[in-house]
Amino acid sequence: RLPPGRPREAVAERTLLVTGIGCYVAWMVGTVLGILGAGVQGLNGVAEALFPVLFVGLAALTARTLSLAARAIAAALLTALICLLAPDLRALAPAVVGLLVALPSDPAPRAAAEDPAA
Repeated sequence: RLPPGRPREAVAERTLLVTGIGCYVAWMVGTVLGILGAGVQGLNGVAEALFPVLFVGLAALTARTLSLAARAIAAALLTALICLLAPDLRALAPAVVGLLVALPSDPAPRAAAEDPAA
């Protein structure tokens, strides 16, 4: 972990710049592919399943521990599976899966953090 100061700010600036450019490029590529593939019926289901997974994937970029990264990957896979197998639930899949993976796996650390006497 970097101490506060200029080096830490430089890392944060670079991270925001790279992430912003990556998101912008992904958005533009997705838009172009969407326009080009709008008439291809075979890609319709894949495209509709892919965009919710993209946002879950973006959550994985913010994961600070291996456990959080694993949860984000599981959420992406589960969202894609729901979207492909149950198209009618496509709109709810990211929200439901997000809630499932956000549930704490071990409430003890949270309780200990809230109660310093414990």
